[in-house]
Amino acid sequence: MAQVDSCNEQLLTIRDHIKHLRKWIQQQQPILNSLDTDEFLLRFLRVTDFRLENAKEWLIQFWKYRTENPQWFKDRDLLQDSLMCQIAELAYCLQLPKATKDKHLIFVMRMGQYDPTIYSIDDVTRYAFAVTDILNSQPAAQLYGFIILLDFTNIRLQHITQFTPDRMRRYIDCWEKMYPVHLRQIHFYNYPAILNPFLYLFRLLYNGKLNNRIYCHSRSSDDSMKKSLHVYVDPSLLPNEYGGQLDSIESDMNKTFIKWTQEHNDYLIQLEQYNVDLNHVGKLNNRIYCHSRSSDDSMKKSLHVYVDPSLLPNEYGGQLDSIESDMNKTFIKWTQEHNDYLIQLEQYNVDLNHVSQLLINVKKEHDI
Repeated sequence: MAQVDSCNEQLLTIRDHIKHLRKWIQQQQPILNSLDTDEFLLRFLRVTDFRLENAKEWLIQFWKYRTENPQWFKDRDLLQDSLMCQIAELAYCLQLPKATKDKHLIFVMRMGQYDPTIYSIDDVTRYAFAVTDILNSQPAAQLYGFIILLDFTNIRLQHITQFTPDRMRRYIDCWEKMYPVHLRQIHFYNYPAILNPFLYLFRLLYNGKLNNRIYCHSRSSDDSMKKSLHVYVDPSLLPNEYGGQLDSIESDMNKTFIKWTQEHNDYLIQLEQYNVDLNHVGKLNNRIYCHSRSSDDSMKKSLHVYVDPSLLPNEYGGQLDSIESDMNKTFIKWTQEHNDYLIQLEQYNVDLNHVSQLLINVKKEHDI
């Protein structure tokens, strides 16, 4: 019985959080124009361990990066847009059919799979993010995250010249800061030495924690490269292009994936209706609220939206006694009981001439 009650309590908490988030979104209009279905909001709560303020901030970032990059998040109809349909047939990117034993999903991007004289990097990125939007709607993606396999087979100079620093920064920001999903590992497969500046910039832009989950599999021989990947991803989960036990990506695997993504095309069209006002996005969720006097009663009610009256003294329309009563006397007595701690703090300091080096050392230890 206790377990059932606990489950019910958890379910009620989830519902309350979704309700709170939806109400907050409505209060942010017209600056924030967001989808607010239960399924959509739940992913932001999951990725932040149901911390409401963090979920709000992630939701703002989600719409901010999309609004800033219309070249990647507009005109992505997987049924009607001929360019999207052509790129889909190339098998440029897809989710593999099986998850790992830890339930991580595997997403493959074949960076050299398209002809750079026909398609631009923005074209294939637009398709990749369309697919990613659909993949992230899966509960498994929200709960367990992704392993990303970046395959550089057939990469050419024309591909590389399209990876400008600004485009890379925007691309990485979208993956890391926009999508409410955890990236568990990133694998650079068949990685050529000519791309070392690309990898350096990639590591520089990504956060320290994820940097420790980036793995490179360079070609000394085709067999050794595959074995290197198999240390992290079981061959039973991989197509035969990577020494795996599944059929080739070029077989029915990509056709099945295309069909599945097209079944969710309406969701992509729906997402294009929403955005954020970039000129005023800084006002969202800044946690500073103004309660101006139109009347004394309305000002107090404005405060009560955020702070329950049972916690406030009667000066603020609350249910507690006045601050001028014993409340302040009790507070003074309590602070005086801790006076020794204040005296103790005055004995300590930091050498301002060398504090910068301390901060650098701490960051290095955190990144290890």
